[in-house]
Amino acid sequence: MNSGLWSQEKASSSYWEERIFYLLLQECSVIDKQTQKLLKVPKGSIGQFFQDRSSVGHSRNIPCKGKKLPIGLKILEQPHAILFVDEKDVIEINEKLAELLLAITNCEERYSLFKSKSRLTKGIQIDIGSPVRVQLRSGDDKFPGVVRFRGPLLQERSLSGIYFGVELLEEGRGQGFTDGQYQGKQLFRCDEDCGVFVALDKLELVEDDDNELESDYAAPVDAMQVELPPLEINSRVSLKIGESIEYGTVIFCDVLPGNESLGYVVGVDMDNPIGNWDGRYNGIQLCSFASVESTLLLHINDVIPGMFCFLNQKAGFETISA
Repeated sequence: MNSGLWSQEKASSSYWEERIFYLLLQECSVIDKQTQKLLKVPKGSIGQFFQDRSSVGHSRNIPCKGKKLPIGLKILEQPHAILFVDEKDVIEINEKLAELLLAITNCEERYSLFKSKSRLTKGIQIDIGSPVRVQLRSGDDKFPGVVRFRGPLLQERSLSGIYFGVELLEEGRGQGFTDGQYQGKQLFRCDEDCGVFVALDKLELVEDDDNELESDYAAPVDAMQVELPPLEINSRVSLKIGESIEYGTVIFCDVLPGNESLGYVVGVDMDNPIGNWDGRYNGIQLCSFASVESTLLLHINDVIPGMFCFLNQKAGFETISA
């Protein structure tokens, strides 16, 4: 991977940062200009997007169709490591996911969790009150517990990792290291040595029979109102336009700022030149890889994951106005 390293001082004066984050898909090495030592930046590291002020003013650069521009990243775990990488070597993640993953200090485990869609989907659902099982030490059995706190342990200016404060139950009581305090601040309350603070990779959401029984008696839900999970970036999708099937690649999947109730929308880079989206919504840059000539912004219900089109798919789609 071709990458460059700039001093922190130069980055702060000549470059500007956006709260846009990427996960590194392969390891790279750079030279720290302050120490002249070789820095290893492992796969799974998280970087914050930045670019030259003078070249783009104050808007995120949008590459032309077919023109690949390097992406500047300030590596969050190594503040002196600033890389320029190809877009194929990274994947864009939203800020909420970046916060969850950043608390996982082992980049290999972080990458493994990110690639496991089933683990990640369940993990994102964990919130205060969720029943969980906690892995305190590698190789040991997991202890039952309930989440009492979710958030950053320290309020920092930069992105802070999201940790979970868990009250251990049953055989886990007495196996913890806190009563809910962290560095003198009471974040939740439990008996002494019955609490722990852990990152997402140490938790497993409990889905027991009681939860299933409760679901059996829940009110029926309209299948059309069930929110579909986000599509993976770079995954292939299809959609029906009139009598023909068109194909493309997902380059964006998230909710729209200020219009979250709409649910997930998808930016699709179409194989054929039938685009209408430049990557912006209400003046906010959401995707740097969009091209108005070949990118469509669609609701997630209007695209079909994979390369297959079902016979009962509605003929037509509705694009979303930016």
